[in-house]
Amino acid sequence: MKINNNHNSSIEDIILSKDQRKISAVRQYLPDNYCSEAAMFLEQNLGTILIVTGFTIKSFMRGETDGPIGAVALGQTIKLMGGEPIYISDGHNCDILKTLTNNEDTIVDFPVTDHHNSESFAQKLLEDLTPSLLVSIERVGFNKNRSYFNRFGESIDSISAKTDYLFMHHQSTIGIGDGGNEIGMGLVPLTFLEEMLPINPSITPTNALIIAGTSNWGSYGLITALSVRQGMNLLPSSAQENQWLRQIVETNGAVDSFTSGSTQTVDGYKPQELNFILNKLHSIVNDSLSSNSEI
Repeated sequence: MKINNNHNSSIEDIILSKDQRKISAVRQYLPDNYCSEAAMFLEQNLGTILIVTGFTIKSFMRGETDGPIGAVALGQTIKLMGGEPIYISDGHNCDILKTLTNNEDTIVDFPVTDHHNSESFAQKLLEDLTPSLLVSIERVGFNKNRSYFNRFGESIDSISAKTDYLFMHHQSTIGIGDGGNEIGMGLVPLTFLEEMLPINPSITPTNALIIAGTSNWGSYGLITALSVRQGMNLLPSSAQENQWLRQIVETNGAVDSFTSGSTQTVDGYKPQELNFILNKLHSIVNDSLSSNSEI
C-alpha cells in the first residue's frame, strides 16, 4: 500500500526494511500492496476470526517471542472493528497468549497428536466455532511430506500441533510469515522456495499472504492497512509493545531463537529497533488521517 506520506515509503517497504532471512525475495509473487489486499479481505470476512500462532523453540521447549504479540495486537484490532478473535495455539504458546490477553479472550489449545486425530479436531473446531476467517501468524506449516521443520532443519513434528488442517478445511484464510516455513507460504511456487530456503518450506497456502522481517511486523502491517481503511489508528503503542515483550519473557520464559535465550528481543531485534519500525507505521497512519481531515 503506497500512501502519500512524508517518508514516501509503503507499508510493505517498512515491514521488509530489516530482512535478515531474505524473505523479500518472495515479494515478486505477491501484489504490490499485499497488506492492503489482506486488510480488504479481512474486512470482507469480519466476524469470528481464528488467529493461529505460536512457534515452539525445540532446544528450550518454550514459545517464541515472534508471533503471539502480533496475534494479540491483531485480536485487539478485530474487537475494535466489531469482530470476535479466538486464539488457537498449543502448549506453552497458549500460556503466552493467556499472559498477553489477561485471560480475557478465548484460547483453544490444539492437541499435539497424529494426522487423523488432528484433522478430526480441526474439522470439529470449525463446525463448533463457525469462523468467518482464519489468520496464521508465525505458525509452522506442513512441508511437502506433511512434516514440520524449524529453520535449523530440525524436525519439530513431536512438539507442534498440526494446525494446517484448519486452513485446509476453510475457504477464507490469511497467512503471515518471515522465513518460508510458515502457513501461507504455499502461495509461492515450491521450486522457488526450495532454492531460497532449502530446509523444508511450507506448502500450505492461504488466500492472502503477508511477508515481513518479523511476523509481528507483518501483523502490524496488516493493522496499519486496516487503520488507513477504517480511518482510525488501531496500532499498539511502542510502550505497549515493550510491555508485552517484557511480560512474556519474564512470566513465560518466551524465547528468541536468534539470541538462543529468553531475551527481550524478537528475531534478534532489540526494543529500540522494534519500536523504530512500529513508529514508522504509526507515521503512515497519522499522515493518512491528517490528509483525510483536510479534505
